[in-house]
Amino acid sequence: MNTFNEHVHSVSKRPQLPAKAPYLLVTALFAAAVGLSGVASLAQLDPIPATFARLGLPLSLAVALGACKLAGAIALFVPGRPRLREWAYAGLTFDLAGAVLLHLAAGDGLAETQAPALLTVLGLVSYALYRRSDAASLPLAAAGAHA
Repeated sequence: MNTFNEHVHSVSKRPQLPAKAPYLLVTALFAAAVGLSGVASLAQLDPIPATFARLGLPLSLAVALGACKLAGAIALFVPGRPRLREWAYAGLTFDLAGAVLLHLAAGDGLAETQAPALLTVLGLVSYALYRRSDAASLPLAAAGAHA
């Protein structure tokens, strides 16, 4: 028989968000932004050509980076492939941090550096949440990866 105390506690329980909800939300935002950036680079939409020209980079690099960004954004959601996800995070971080450094080296101001800088931070937050959540399961460690 339930006691009054048990009844009060069972009634006061509210539905809990899944433990992975913050990770999924941040990662969805990150993947969407990076994926759209990849599509813009592949299609060479404005201001991609002008930006690459100003930075002294060939436009063909925009196409290659666009394909990699799109692949990385998709890889973040491939189930059962933790090593692929780790590499996607690494590649996207290198791309975005490199973009920040290129803009700073070119003397660009906040307007040009803020998007890649914010995406770098969003990606790092997504990765930290991934590592903290149970989304980072043991198969990566079991497969021989070293933390």
